[in-house]
Amino acid sequence: MGFWYPALNLAFYSPTPDDNLGGLVNCNDKIFYFEALCALCALLNTCTYQSETPGRFVIYTDSFNTINIFFLLNVLPSYNILLQEVVNLLYKRNHGLPVLHIPKKQNTVADALSHTDFDHTLALQPNLLIYEFEPY
Repeated sequence: MGFWYPALNLAFYSPTPDDNLGGLVNCNDKIFYFEALCALCALLNTCTYQSETPGRFVIYTDSFNTINIFFLLNVLPSYNILLQEVVNLLYKRNHGLPVLHIPKKQNTVADALSHTDFDHTLALQPNLLIYEFEPY
């Protein structure tokens, strides 16, 4: 998993667990689950840099499934915990959060981060500061 702040030249990554998430998600849905979890982690991380003042954040993703979670606010039961956390955080802080599509061809830095390919990440974005994060 990986997300970054282009304006800050700051990035975060987390290796994904190899287990089956305690049976929470079937193996065909793992990628979708981790993309949604990464969006939640990006939002949580962003809120650590923001004051309590209401704000608006934008998350770009190449995952239409993740976009639909935030647009439709409707998920399979196993994903409800992720959606509930996002909604609670946004409501508590009075933030807005559009989640927009970015073509995979333009999502190269986040893609390289998510594969922990830091040489490629730094070739794409020199001087990027990369930190590991612990998923929520």
